[in-house]
Amino acid sequence: MCPTTDSRCSCEGANASPDSYSNAYKKFLLMFAEAQMSSFEKGYGWWYWTWDTESNPQWSYRKGLAAGILPAKAYDRDFNCDSDVPDFGDEGLDETY
Repeated sequence: MCPTTDSRCSCEGANASPDSYSNAYKKFLLMFAEAQMSSFEKGYGWWYWTWDTESNPQWSYRKGLAAGILPAKAYDRDFNCDSDVPDFGDEGLDETY
């Protein structure tokens, strides 16, 4: 659900081409992916990404890797569950992005 009741809430920017992603959004997506990987492994689970999709880079490891929003080596990540989570608002990423 959108946290606002006006037109600020849109998926247009998030679903746009990765070429148009801001640096803050790319940083968020990379940290979010690494956080999922880390937390799933701590719970003795597995994470899963499709290698390639027709379009959406957020569901395609190949496209996400090319866009810089997924780690080059899934086992070699900067984020772990003990890391601090940055305030992406301070980096210009609106919470309704």
